[in-house]
Amino acid sequence: MCRPKILPAGERKAVIKDIFDPVYFREARIYNLDHKEKKSVVTNDITMGGDSEGFYVLTGANNGGKTTFLRAVGLSDNGADRASYCEISLVDYIYTQFPQEEKTGIDTSRFTTEIKEFREISDTITANSLLLMNESIQSTTPRECVEVACELLRIFCKMGVRGVFATHLVD
Repeated sequence: MCRPKILPAGERKAVIKDIFDPVYFREARIYNLDHKEKKSVVTNDITMGGDSEGFYVLTGANNGGKTTFLRAVGLSDNGADRASYCEISLVDYIYTQFPQEEKTGIDTSRFTTEIKEFREISDTITANSLLLMNESIQSTTPRECVEVACELLRIFCKMGVRGVFATHLVD
């Protein structure tokens, strides 16, 4: 835990070390007490803005921690004390796009719903916002999926949005 150094919003920067998802804090603490000989819960670092890039594409295997990392990043911007070190420009909004169950009805496919959500996000997001995308745009063919995802990333990067896109897409 640390006391974060809050930077001016205009710096659009985040340097966070040893973040973790507090949802698992109690469970991890109990696990570590019972398994002292094993490796403790893995924490992660992230740097956004400044001299580094502002938008990341995160890939990995199922159950590899991508969603947990996304939640940790989002929560660190909301309560930046959940790290060993943190300097951060707080964001104006945190946008999330996590998959939902497909609904039935006209214009309610998962793909259509996601495109509508991204339209709403793109209408209001700013360069001082954070966008977390978890397995977004997965409900169409792999080729179309990559094309749509690349176009969305181009748009958000051009706007200067900070974010992380967790995906199985490697193209």
